Amino acid sequence: MGRIEERFLKDYNPDNVAPFNWRRILILLVFLAAFPVMIWGVSVGGWWFAEMSALFFGVALVIIFLSGLSEKEAVQMVLFSILGFFITSSSGLATLSMPIMAPLADKVRLSRDIVVTAYNWGQGWMAFITPTGLILATLEMVDVTYDKWLKFILPLMGIVGGFSILMLILQTII
Repeated sequence: MGRIEERFLKDYNPDNVAPFNWRRILILLVFLAAFPVMIWGVSVGGWWFAEMSALFFGVALVIIFLSGLSEKEAVQMVLFSILGFFITSSSGLATLSMPIMAPLADKVRLSRDIVVTAYNWGQGWMAFITPTGLILATLEMVDVTYDKWLKFILPLMGIVGGFSILMLILQTII
């Protein structure tokens, strides 16, 4: 085993995967429930960034509680989410976050390849709406406002998000 493999893979066992149990199902249901609430809030309730942020922060806290993560692991997860918003470079974010996420995955007995797949789906998904990336500059060049862009892209993001969740569930089960 090389120096890098020894350092990063010494305690890794790809066969040690946590079962898809009631806790994980409940976490997925809570996560999925946030989206109809957000859609209702934006379309009917007049929500915008503050309300949507509060919704997802609250859902994140519920998921952290349901997952049984320790305080240290929960802080790492919140840090990863903050980094993802401000660091729009996918390779830069991977460089900063994977040293956090890989041991966290090992701790909860989740295969590392699932973490990488989830990272890729999430990074691609967020690239459509994160205003810190090229979205605002591109929209300005074509004279489309950000709210019009969101109205156009959110249905597609729902389809892509649903598909990615389905693929992650299948990858976890198989």
